Amino acid sequence: MLYSIFLYESATGLLVWDRHFDATKPDQIMMFSSFFSAIKTFVKEMILKGNSSDTLKNIEMGTHIITIVALKELNVDLVFIADRDDEKNIKKITPKIIEILNAHKNLFAERFDGGVRKFQVLTAPIEDVLNKQKGFIDHHKSLIEDKDTFIKQLFTKRGKLDPREEETLQTEWNKLNSQLTGTTNLLQKNKILEQLMQIEQRISDDEKFLNSSRIHQQLSYEIADLHYKLNYWLKETKSNLQKSISSIAQTQKSLQDADYKDAYRSLLDFSANIKKIADESVATRFRVLAHCLIDKSTIPPDVLSKTISEILNLKDDALEIVQKA
Repeated sequence: MLYSIFLYESATGLLVWDRHFDATKPDQIMMFSSFFSAIKTFVKEMILKGNSSDTLKNIEMGTHIITIVALKELNVDLVFIADRDDEKNIKKITPKIIEILNAHKNLFAERFDGGVRKFQVLTAPIEDVLNKQKGFIDHHKSLIEDKDTFIKQLFTKRGKLDPREEETLQTEWNKLNSQLTGTTNLLQKNKILEQLMQIEQRISDDEKFLNSSRIHQQLSYEIADLHYKLNYWLKETKSNLQKSISSIAQTQKSLQDADYKDAYRSLLDFSANIKKIADESVATRFRVLAHCLIDKSTIPPDVLSKTISEILNLKDDALEIVQKA
């Protein structure tokens, strides 16, 4: 089975086009992002280290294979990740894909500027070639089924670092690992973990990388779950606040006469949990807003009005709120 096909710019190792046929679902890709990122990093390194005389390189990864085809005239590298017993299929379809790329050589005439949209014209004809190769694509298997073995193979294929560079990286790893232990903010922990995994890739420490990946996977789930809940509480707060205002809209009552208990409760839940991904000052801000709703009779009408307006004008996404805080 073919799992992925990539197109990299040879000179820079930048990814310009890719397609994935892995059975992994989008939410799983997020959970196992460190694994897929490690594969892309490895392939990029292999391309940048490629010998100028090499046009084809097969890298065996246990039961899988990474095939890199250097197209020197186009200054791109075509990369396949497939089951090892599909090597013959790769050889069959490669000339046809090269023919498609040559037919669009204008795409590669200038150095890649980061704009990947123009390369989407390649998708339909390449997929047509791949789909015609019987049994090559089935969407029933995933690389994550064998991820531990794949990572061990991946790291074994990488060259050893200079001892001094490795020592420097190990010192940085120790520093980051200490920071990770003392950090409670989930987003900060996520950032530190990603930095740790980058170092673990460079020093080819598969045991540490796999352990960090498992922690990262669980953390990604926690962040996704918290993100969902925060957005729910935010939506409920706004909805409840609108209902409270609507309840007095056709009366002579003032904003201070409305009942904001439901909005208060949902906003208090929001403020109590947003501190897991934001500074305490951000949580305090929302806690103050919540208490303004419940202490409506003790604050000036203009302050209550501004509080309601501020809440209703909040972004609908909690992460956006944190990023702009």
